Amino acid sequence: AKAHFYPQLQFLAQALHSGQSPFWAPQVFGGHPQIADPQSLIFSPPLLLLALFDGNPDFRAADATIFAMLLLGALALLLMFRDRGWHPAGALVTGLSFAFGASAAWRLQHLGQILSLSWFAITLFLLSRALERRSAGYGFASGLTAGFMVLGRDQVALLGVYVLAGLVIAAWFT
Repeated sequence: AKAHFYPQLQFLAQALHSGQSPFWAPQVFGGHPQIADPQSLIFSPPLLLLALFDGNPDFRAADATIFAMLLLGALALLLMFRDRGWHPAGALVTGLSFAFGASAAWRLQHLGQILSLSWFAITLFLLSRALERRSAGYGFASGLTAGFMVLGRDQVALLGVYVLAGLVIAAWFT
């Protein structure tokens, strides 16, 4: 994974800081459309911000960005538990399982999917609050984070859209 995603991040950062377009990589196969590659990280807001602020991000910065997204997803799940009055121990187990279990344990091999999963948890929390409280602000925030989720262009984002749509449809009928 480091051999694949880290060079993508380095290319993005160096292209942005040298004034070149990150949408085309002239060094790969005599030219490669980075904008069409779902693993290019151009459409990954956390890693795009990292590349904008750091012209030469190292492994530690890349990993910290991914861990920060996992932390935000876990915190969103903790807040969902708190909103529903569920037991704090269940919230803790859920947050830890989310951040360190399942595909998150392989976070670097599936970087895009982990980001989509993190955005899904955040969107689920915000959308639940929007529906329960009939809040336009939470609705806007959930739409924004759902947009970040679908920027991932992977199967996790697609499944997340299905679950979120199901949540909205269920709310309409109840």
